[in-house]
Amino acid sequence: MIDAFKQSAAWAEFSSNIRLQWMLVAIAAILLISGTKTLFDTLSENRSDAMRTHQMIEKMVAAASNPVSEEAMANAANKVERFYAQIPKVESASIAEAEAFSAASKIINTTIARPRSKLVGTETLRISNKTFWQVRIQIDGGLHELNLIPLLAFFDKKNLQIRLNSLDFQPDTRGNVTLVVDYLYMQGKV
Repeated sequence: MIDAFKQSAAWAEFSSNIRLQWMLVAIAAILLISGTKTLFDTLSENRSDAMRTHQMIEKMVAAASNPVSEEAMANAANKVERFYAQIPKVESASIAEAEAFSAASKIINTTIARPRSKLVGTETLRISNKTFWQVRIQIDGGLHELNLIPLLAFFDKKNLQIRLNSLDFQPDTRGNVTLVVDYLYMQGKV
């Protein structure tokens, strides 16, 4: 069979055409380089995964060698319960949305001119056996540059259930501002 192939017209053309031989060598080299690159990429990914796994195991071993005391666990549980106590309680997601709009009016009435607010969305969060609603509201309007600091002070650590997600302020002649604010509510009896 090999002798039959060597006597064929294709083999004769290949043997006499140097460009065809170099083209075949180039194709073989490209395939070899491509295969090698794929192999090295796979090895690199596996190495990265192995390094992450090794680091995680080291952290777990370190955590296992330092047991947490009952007192530290009790303190952490008390802090969580105090945090839960600061979050307003509502009975449903729609009431949470209404409360968020009411809370947003405090921002609007104190610092923002020509206000417009709209509901961006409500996300249900389940943490252990508790249900929370994160209500996201966008507030647009005008803001004088001197009112920027009082506006930002509204989002200090006293209001743990309110988080400023984004702020876009353009201090030009109109002083346009766009706020996206997250309000957190916990399901429960009022």
